[in-house]
Amino acid sequence: MKRIVIACFLLIFAASIAEAGRRRPRSGKVKDNVYVDSKYGFKITLNKGWKHSLRKENDNYRLLLTKRKYEIPSDYTNAPDYTQIPRIIIWTDTTSLPTFAFLDSLVSETWNTKQKKELLKECEIIASDISSGSRRERFIPRGRKPVVLSGEQAILWQAKSTYVKEVAVSSSGLASKRVYGAYGGAIVVVKKGNRVFVFHLMTEWSYFENNLKETLNIISTFEFTSESDKEKSDKSEG
Repeated sequence: MKRIVIACFLLIFAASIAEAGRRRPRSGKVKDNVYVDSKYGFKITLNKGWKHSLRKENDNYRLLLTKRKYEIPSDYTNAPDYTQIPRIIIWTDTTSLPTFAFLDSLVSETWNTKQKKELLKECEIIASDISSGSRRERFIPRGRKPVVLSGEQAILWQAKSTYVKEVAVSSSGLASKRVYGAYGGAIVVVKKGNRVFVFHLMTEWSYFENNLKETLNIISTFEFTSESDKEKSDKSEG
């Protein structure tokens, strides 16, 4: 009897290890430097200077891009980890709001929705004061303008947010200096039917213009492909 119990335990243990090791479905696939989404009928050509990270299949966040080689502000020469690494995130969901109204809902101080709460987790330029050891002011809008993505009217919004950080200048962490800097951020919103896509860039302000240019070059390759079963379901439910 004891041997049977042990054998059953080993079988259950082996099954759990196999389940844990099984690869979870991802948001899409990358082939020949092109990301093709598995559910939402779009693709985008990546830049080899940015590494990619796929999200989970059912996650509204689809893709994260982080720059491989990025500039480090002189204040962080001895503490490069304090640098805001340029990052681009792609998020999608459904909404009945028009493109411009959806953007306004994100940057509004009073508008609170479940979608905005989710976006605030990774779209840092519109978030409030975040990390410990630093203070950050609310963003200052730097303008917006219409753009076109894959034949659809989109909107580009830019902002700047100043911060103050206490930066360690020794390995012991006992000595520090105060650094005054700023972040730059951009959001692009586009819709097709009732499905909305949000692209978000965050970087150090000193290098914002160059990183924005690279970001827009990547986003300009965004294309809607064949309508997925998920999109058809969204439309029928709407």
